[in-house]
Amino acid sequence: MQETLLIEITFFCAEDAEMSFDEDKHRRYTTTSSITLYPRVDDNGAIYSCEARHPSLERYLRCSVAINVLHAPGIPQIEGYIEGDVVTSGDMLTLACITRGGNPPPQLIWKRGNVQVDATYTVRGHVTTNIHTFRVDATDNNGVYRCEASSNEIEEPIAASVKLSVHFPPSNVKLTGPLQAKRSDTITLTCSTEVSNPPSQITWVVDGSRVVGGESVTNKMADGWVTSSNLTITLTRQILNGCIQDLRAKRPFDLPGHATAFFWGHKRLPFIDFFEHETTYTKEQFSSSLDKLQCILRTKRQKLTQRISSGMMILQTTCYAHSEDCPIG
Repeated sequence: MQETLLIEITFFCAEDAEMSFDEDKHRRYTTTSSITLYPRVDDNGAIYSCEARHPSLERYLRCSVAINVLHAPGIPQIEGYIEGDVVTSGDMLTLACITRGGNPPPQLIWKRGNVQVDATYTVRGHVTTNIHTFRVDATDNNGVYRCEASSNEIEEPIAASVKLSVHFPPSNVKLTGPLQAKRSDTITLTCSTEVSNPPSQITWVVDGSRVVGGESVTNKMADGWVTSSNLTITLTRQILNGCIQDLRAKRPFDLPGHATAFFWGHKRLPFIDFFEHETTYTKEQFSSSLDKLQCILRTKRQKLTQRISSGMMILQTTCYAHSEDCPIG
């Protein structure tokens, strides 16, 4: 910002001043001097002085003025994160917004999207700083953090921003399939994950052994990726003694989520049932004894009734939501 600044100083009886006088009378004279300046940012606080010199003065007379130059702050700079870097959900992240210059000092605030999240800034000399520390979560993926500097000297805030890239696991894994099948039937189970970044890798485990499932399909969502996979199996005699179909959605940072389908059969009965549910919990073994089958799932409270029809008996099992892993006793 460059403006013309006129400083006008008035003093009495300066040397070399033009004057006229009547020899018969004593008179006082006023001499005026002016200077025109074009102040720059660097001139803020500069001191200009005017001296009056006269033969009758033992010391020069002087008056001074300090120039206050109003100017806009510099463009904010963000430290603590470089766009393209990756952080993991749960990490603590510190972003520092720094701007230099500005008279008066600017207000410096952080926004996430259009929401203000931090307005605590400090001013030291000609440097204004706002440090924002927060815990990263999945909602921060592709989130934009914007630092704005504003003052009376600018019409619109001056801003800088960064977009975060956050790795996070799926919040849940869902396993679905048929409710009932006969021995020797071939059935298909489908596993799908909630949104994650990067895409989850799906691994199938049948009765403790890893098996190859169908090709995984990954779909891009607004805030991450959704992965699904199919597994086709034939119900053999081994399943009749109690079999766990265990699905693990594994991410690069090795925090797998789990979904498990429990098959139940009896060698005297023609049908095999399993629980279809949506949950996330660790793998648990359970006994084939009807008397010991108990299950508490970490999912919404629900009642699942599974029946095996043989004309001889009905097997009924009830499951309730619980915060602990599924205990089998």
